[in-house]
Amino acid sequence: MSVHLPFGHLPDGHLPDGHLPGVEDLPPPGGGGGMATCLITEGQFGKYGMQVMRPHSTQAVTFTTSTQSSAFAGTTNLVRIIADADVFLAFGANPTATATAVKMAANTVEYFEVAPGEKIACYDGAS
Repeated sequence: MSVHLPFGHLPDGHLPDGHLPGVEDLPPPGGGGGMATCLITEGQFGKYGMQVMRPHSTQAVTFTTSTQSSAFAGTTNLVRIIADADVFLAFGANPTATATAVKMAANTVEYFEVAPGEKIACYDGAS
């Protein structure tokens, strides 16, 4: 399941208190029926590279089996990802994540280059 988070992002993608969504913004464990959650913040490269990413929206994808995000906005070329459990990620127009896909450890932040309209699939590696 992929949803855009309802907690009032400012136009630049930050939360009202000024921070980017992170692990502290994930739902409590078990809040998704035992499923893990992956936060995907969409953004654009700044003129000096990803260190100055301009975020503009965030999706929360709850997953056990391979679950796709919504398609990225037409201006998205970089995503920031954090998950509350280990996650395998696949990228593309219609991705399916498997246990041989890119693995990310729980509660770490990674940045990935993507194309507008692509999606990310999240998988727990066991279901």
